[in-house]
Amino acid sequence: MKILKLIFIGVGMFFIVWSMNPPGAQASVINFLDDYDLTGDVSDVVHLGDQYISSFIQKPAGGGMYAVNFDLPAPPSSGDNFSLYIQHYQTDPNSGYYDHVYINGVDLGYLSSSTSIRWISQIFSGGVDWLHPTGNTLAITAGQVGGNLDDFEFTSLYLTYESAAVPVPAAVWLLGSGLLGLIGLRRKNKD
Repeated sequence: MKILKLIFIGVGMFFIVWSMNPPGAQASVINFLDDYDLTGDVSDVVHLGDQYISSFIQKPAGGGMYAVNFDLPAPPSSGDNFSLYIQHYQTDPNSGYYDHVYINGVDLGYLSSSTSIRWISQIFSGGVDWLHPTGNTLAITAGQVGGNLDDFEFTSLYLTYESAAVPVPAAVWLLGSGLLGLIGLRRKNKD
């Protein structure tokens, strides 16, 4: 009987403490491409453009657009921003223009290029109100350079955002109050 009483008290205390400190927001990550430097997997590198150029890794030209659909693993925290990380390599640093990044058709900006640094890690951001629970699209486009598409490669592509705090379900409150009620009845019957 004492063990049963201790279990009821322990469970009741857990619900009281948990209700005072409910789970908060957590970071959600959507990974599109892993970092090739870590994986060594050529499928983690995308080559956009129309030429077969020996650069970071030899891959056939992938055309003018990389596009992927994705769903959110958890609802975003209202009013926050998301961040999109990309590591890219400009095969010709003098011609890296107008390679744009889009989320659901919203232009986040263009991939920067440098004449001295070929590998660039870049972060794009935007409001989570641009994201939908399902049916999102990430697109990266190769710009026109003269009569050709700009050639570049990218890897380590992922999106992060803060997910909304998870509300305490009604069943938890019902279970907690029921357990506390049983403890009260038990005490009343003893008296």
